[in-house]
Amino acid sequence: MYIYGIMANLKQCSRCKSTVDISYFGMNRKKEPYKTCDNCRSKRKPSNNTDKGISGFEISDEHYADVDKELRAKYEKEFQKDSRDHTMNIFSEEEQVNRYAQMLMFWDTNRPVCHNLDDIISDPRQAAKYFYISDMRSQLNEAIMTKFDSRVQKLIGDKYKELVETHNEKLAVKQFTKRNKYPTFQDMLNMLSKPEDVHVYAEYGELNHEWMKKIWDDIHNEEKIKVVGKLINKRGGFQAMTQNHAALIKVVRHFLKQDKLNDTDAMTIQYNIYKGVERAWHGIGEWLC
Repeated sequence: MYIYGIMANLKQCSRCKSTVDISYFGMNRKKEPYKTCDNCRSKRKPSNNTDKGISGFEISDEHYADVDKELRAKYEKEFQKDSRDHTMNIFSEEEQVNRYAQMLMFWDTNRPVCHNLDDIISDPRQAAKYFYISDMRSQLNEAIMTKFDSRVQKLIGDKYKELVETHNEKLAVKQFTKRNKYPTFQDMLNMLSKPEDVHVYAEYGELNHEWMKKIWDDIHNEEKIKVVGKLINKRGGFQAMTQNHAALIKVVRHFLKQDKLNDTDAMTIQYNIYKGVERAWHGIGEWLC
C-alpha cells in the first residue's frame, strides 16, 4: 500500500512560518511557488488595484474576494473540511486518488458555463470567478503532476472520468424530469388503464400520486425519496411500494417515447431513476434492492 502525506514536498511560509505541502502555495506566472501560503494570501486586505480583462473592463480585488468567499463556503460544505486547514494527513493511495479526482470535479462543476466568451467578459464578477477557478484548476493539475508518478496520475484520471460520467448521467436525468412535468392524477389513471396494469392501478391513489410527484420533482434527493418510501410502506406495505415504483417507471417510459432519445440515453435515464429509487428504499419494510 502506498502512503502519502509524510515528508512530501514541504515549504515554510514566509509570513506565518508554518510548514505545509508545497501544493498549498500555488504558482506565480514564472511557475515558481509563492513565498506565502494561500491561507496568508487570502487574508490580505483588498486593495484598489484592478486587472484589465481582454476587453478592457476592470476586475477588482473585491470581485476576487467575493468569489473566494463563495467558493470556500462551497468547498467546506462538500468536503466537510476547513478550506484553510492544510494540516498534513496520512492518506492511502486509494484515498489520494479519490480525493484529487473529487477536487478536479469540484472546480469543473463550479466553473461558470461559457457558451459565449462575451457572457463572461461582460460581467466582472463572473470573469473573476472564471479566472479564479481556472487558476485553482491549473494549480491542482500542477500538484498532481509534481506529487505522483505516472501510474497514480492515470488512476486519478480514470477516477475523474468515472465521476464525470456519473455527473453527466445525473444531469441528464435532472433535465429529463424538469423537461417533462409529472402527469396529473387523471392522466395517470388513464395511463394505468390497460389490463396488465390492474395491480398498479389498485395501489395508486391520489395520496400516493402526490408522493410520487415529490420524488419526480426532486429526483436526486435521496432523503426525500426515503421519506416517501416509508409513507407508502406504512399505508400499504411492500405491495404498495412495488406497484408505485412500477407506476413511476411507466411514467419514465411514457416520456422517453415522446423525447425520442437514442437507445443509450434512454436506457441511462431509465436505469438511473429505477436504481436511484430502489437504492433509496433499501431496508424500508421488506424492500431490498
